[in-house]
Amino acid sequence: MSTPTAIELLAKAKLQAKQAGTELEEREYSHYKSSRPAVRLITDLGIRIKFVNFELLTDDPDVIEYLDAQIARNGVPGISKSKDTVTLSDRDPMVKLEKDMRAKLELEYEQRLVDAAKGVTRNMGSTEGAVKINALSAKGTAT
Repeated sequence: MSTPTAIELLAKAKLQAKQAGTELEEREYSHYKSSRPAVRLITDLGIRIKFVNFELLTDDPDVIEYLDAQIARNGVPGISKSKDTVTLSDRDPMVKLEKDMRAKLELEYEQRLVDAAKGVTRNMGSTEGAVKINALSAKGTAT
């Protein structure tokens, strides 16, 4: 038995959700980091633990208990536990992109509300300001 990598966890969860016709189930995983790119450990119970790309995500209580005990007694140098738990959507690049875009759009919307309250209008399609800047740059008087 072996611990799956973060990519394997994400792919498996997406496949299961797609087959069931449901949304991706949000579970929290313990996040461990390694100072080496790839580490393999075997617990006392015979469970193989694989760190890939300097990290391991797991929700297996046996693995968590083993690693926490090893870290507590400095049994495995170069391995540490992250303070935060991680969900699979945190690791999905498309979900991260969507969150970033949503945050950017919300910020822009809030700025427009503030501008509207102040009576400021902005014509984002206008090139008038750019023409003035280019004209000043050509004269060498741009600030």
